Amino acid sequence: MDATIYTKENCVFCTRAKAVLEPYNPKILKLDEDFNREQFFEVFPTAKTFPQIIINGEKIGGFTELEQWMAFNKPDDSSSSFKVPSSVYQCMLVDTALNDNVNFNLFK
Repeated sequence: MDATIYTKENCVFCTRAKAVLEPYNPKILKLDEDFNREQFFEVFPTAKTFPQIIINGEKIGGFTELEQWMAFNKPDDSSSSFKVPSSVYQCMLVDTALNDNVNFNLFK
């Protein structure tokens, strides 16, 4: 697997992504060392969070999307692309304080 992680300092999810991908020797790029904000937004124009992860040339997203990718793909298969069953796209949040249900789409 060819993985690249765009990270920044003091980022818990960056640390977690690096730990998950450590067995695959990811390329780790650090904000203000390996790239600046303008370069980051050239690669990830709609990104709102760190880390941002590329696996086998495909932009996966952040840590949550990495977990989903790892659950539904074979990491050692260099031909794997981001394949998540459509049932995973819909997610239900339950706000216990207000007892409200909120639907949202994970990837839109």
